[in-house]
Amino acid sequence: MGPSIWESQMLQASPSAPLDALVVGGGIVGMNAALALVSRKPEWRIAVVDALPLGGGGSTRNAGFTCFGSPSELLDDWRALGP
Repeated sequence: MGPSIWESQMLQASPSAPLDALVVGGGIVGMNAALALVSRKPEWRIAVVDALPLGGGGSTRNAGFTCFGSPSELLDDWRALGP
């Protein structure tokens, strides 16, 4: 089985115009940074680059999802850091 259609298109994508922002890293943090940029600056040209397929590095080594702490741990964090 090969890459999906969107993966093939993404792998071939190469911006020909100047970029306003370049996000290095396509894991959870990089993709979140790109999403934040798009929501704040929708007119910007933004690209995400990574050595691996997007989401294919450390973000997927934990089975591909993030885990939050227990409710008591989150409450402790909230008390220490504030809302």
